[in-house]
Amino acid sequence: SGGAIGEMQTETMRECRGRWCYLLQADEVMPPENLPYLRELCAPRRPLERAVGRRRFNSYRVDFLHLADNFQRYDTQAGYRWAIRMVRNRRAIVSDLDGWQLKGAGCSLVGTACLPRPVYHVGYNFPINVWRKRINHAALYPDLPHYQQNAEEARRQLEHFEQGTLPPLSRDNPFDVPPILAPLIGEVQYRVRPELLDL
Repeated sequence: SGGAIGEMQTETMRECRGRWCYLLQADEVMPPENLPYLRELCAPRRPLERAVGRRRFNSYRVDFLHLADNFQRYDTQAGYRWAIRMVRNRRAIVSDLDGWQLKGAGCSLVGTACLPRPVYHVGYNFPINVWRKRINHAALYPDLPHYQQNAEEARRQLEHFEQGTLPPLSRDNPFDVPPILAPLIGEVQYRVRPELLDL
């Protein structure tokens, strides 16, 4: 269920040994130009703390941009524009429900990380991933009719793909996405590239 995702993320956080934790899900991409800013926020003594009266923020929310349909549109129905993702490493912090953000006593003082670029949620751009997710949702929520309907259509689309009868996705991009995302446009399935792991 959705709650199980949060539980797994919480257990993973228990293995973190740093002073701060940042939650980034598998279908999200952090643009490299954001990293220096995040490192500055984690610095023990940074100018911003003096500027706000020496308040030490326990957590930061970051902005998101949800792209869908082969990077052809913004998904304004994704459910959140901001989410608490970076927190001081404390056992009181847990992942909320399906893992969309972190919560707990340590999140009481929340700052906003105004990143150079938003974090990109890209999981709904790749047909195979979307179809499999809808099929899994139908199994998790058998009492919800719309999930069952979505799963039926997803199974049909997967069958067309396996038979090679679906047209290829366009590699044109109408939006200004960072270069790190360009190789993913037109892909039918999300893949984690080695260079993303080296950031």
